[in-house]
Amino acid sequence: MDSRLLLPALLIGGHVLLCGAASLGSASAEPPLSPEGEAVMNDPDTAAYCLSQARGLGAKLDAAPETAGYFRWTLGEPLVTHNDDWGIVCRIDFRMAGEDVSPRVNRLVLYAGARKMNVMIAIGQDLAPLETDRWVLPSD
Repeated sequence: MDSRLLLPALLIGGHVLLCGAASLGSASAEPPLSPEGEAVMNDPDTAAYCLSQARGLGAKLDAAPETAGYFRWTLGEPLVTHNDDWGIVCRIDFRMAGEDVSPRVNRLVLYAGARKMNVMIAIGQDLAPLETDRWVLPSD
């Protein structure tokens, strides 16, 4: 896939932020990619909701003619945390069918905005994988 088509393809999925570089520092326009210092929450309902949202976004991206299955991601297990600035944040590592970026990490970050759920897609980041060991098969 031509990298010029990546951003337009992501915008098809709705209100999506593309993060080209890890923002691991202080307060910014979005939560950090890394959950360092955040309290991990055991919240199966929120994790299931995040997984459902991620699958829906993946289906929209895969249906776009410009991407034609490029994303077709395999999702990791969601990690739900509480961030002092952003509230509840859900992170999901994922693999894409179109490109292997290992040892770098692909990560979705889902968080509530004022009126909608926001999603940040970070591809090929120099991050430690989330501390989950289970991969969830894509839904058909």
